[in-house]
Amino acid sequence: MDDLRAIELYTQFRTHLQQRSPLPIVQAPHLSGGLPTAGPMMPFVESASDFLRELFNSINDFRRWILTLETWGRVYEGCGDDDRLSILVEHIRPFATLVLSGPQAIRGRIIHAAAVGCSHANHLLHRDDHSLQWDGTGHLSMKVASRIGQPWENWKTLAPLLSQRLGYGRIHDLTGDFRNQHEHGHPRNIGLGLTASVVVEERNGGQRSWSIGTREAISIATVIELTSEQHALAVEAYDLFCELAREQFEALIATTSVLLRR
Repeated sequence: MDDLRAIELYTQFRTHLQQRSPLPIVQAPHLSGGLPTAGPMMPFVESASDFLRELFNSINDFRRWILTLETWGRVYEGCGDDDRLSILVEHIRPFATLVLSGPQAIRGRIIHAAAVGCSHANHLLHRDDHSLQWDGTGHLSMKVASRIGQPWENWKTLAPLLSQRLGYGRIHDLTGDFRNQHEHGHPRNIGLGLTASVVVEERNGGQRSWSIGTREAISIATVIELTSEQHALAVEAYDLFCELAREQFEALIATTSVLLRR
């Protein structure tokens, strides 16, 4: 593709991008209402506030990547084979990889943010209960997060979404677990191209058989549909994390009374 054609197609992309998207934009709350904090609450407020800001940015980035993919998909549909191949390689596959990997990344970051918030709050409010403490080291799993999240009602609502829905379900089943295969295995192609499939079956007595075939590429429409569903779950998870942070902030305020007015 020459430069003039690339500029022409990018102009089409920019035109399509002006269409309004139904995907919502999340907003980051201000825990302290802009008022300074001091004393024992500072570790919680500093970390929770930063998590709220950065997760807000990450989820809105996820939305932007989906819209970018969807918009290039519209340009792709109106092109011939040569232009399609260039668009697929330069734009669609990179953004498709980002959006298919996004839910698991956001899930992991919310688990981490929730665990850190629970850790700081528990240290002040439940210091004598060693089962509720975590110093931030070692591997953080849902098991660890759920252990230290026990005192918090909003964690109990958030946990099932993180352990069963965000990054799970159709996005796993209909893409051949693309995110995990992309990072650790051999993923299906996106948009175009067959992927070889060799399945080994072990039988009794050490006998082995093979099923050799191919897997179809994941369509662009499928990627957009599945990641739009996951974006809705990411927004829901962020809202629940915001409620968890507010619950902890209010409990700490009630206990420590260290919110200072300017």
